[in-house]
Amino acid sequence: MRASAFVRLALLALAVYGAAFVVRTEFFPDVVPVAFSEEPQGIWTVQAAFLLLAIEMIASLGFLLVVIAALGAATGSYRGTRARAKEFRRG
Repeated sequence: MRASAFVRLALLALAVYGAAFVVRTEFFPDVVPVAFSEEPQGIWTVQAAFLLLAIEMIASLGFLLVVIAALGAATGSYRGTRARAKEFRRG
């Protein structure tokens, strides 16, 4: 994989994270976990905030995995694995 592919995937993950964060903080600023709320909240607001928070966490995990894969590719730890796999299949 080329470096530009890693950069594009990392930027995509950051864009998804940023979009979910902005939407959650702008549209649902006063939503807190149900156990911490002193007054009742609309169930749809809690569910929407939870969904957006889950999207944020998934995007941050995706960014982390892309960075780890990019570092592994940059250090050359994946070099030669395809040739070794072909030799292993031949027996």
